[in-house]
Amino acid sequence: MDDGKEEKSVIEKMVDKINDAVESIVNTASEAAMKAMEPEPPKNAEQPIASLPLAGDGLVSDPLLATPAIAPAPAARKRAVSKKAAKKSAKKAAGKTAKKAAKRSAANKSNKKSKKASKKKASKKKASKKSARKTTEKAVRKSARKASKRKARKSKR
Repeated sequence: MDDGKEEKSVIEKMVDKINDAVESIVNTASEAAMKAMEPEPPKNAEQPIASLPLAGDGLVSDPLLATPAIAPAPAARKRAVSKKAAKKSAKKAAGKTAKKAAKRSAANKSNKKSKKASKKKASKKKASKKSARKTTEKAVRKSARKASKRKARKSKR
């Protein structure tokens, strides 16, 4: 009899531990749900909202008439560039355009080659898909014919 009581107490202890774990999970979930249900406080709660005078207060006669005119900003002065600097920049620009043109032509050639290769691949893929589709359609038609012949034979019997 003692062994039965000891086993029962161990089992009861395990059940109590499981119940405690479940209870803590439920409490955590309920707390999270309560937090989710609470409305969020406004983000600008620290800053007080300033009230604006309205037309009904008698301070402004018509809000459309009281728009202030905005003057355009003065244009910044342009400085003259020295002649030496202008010559250097012109030479650099000419050299850069020649280099860029060479790079572009090389890039265009490689792009054309890659485009041709991709077009070939696409056309091969298309052709293989087309032939596969035809063969499957033939097989479907053939099996449909066989099925209809079987039905006809069965109905004759």
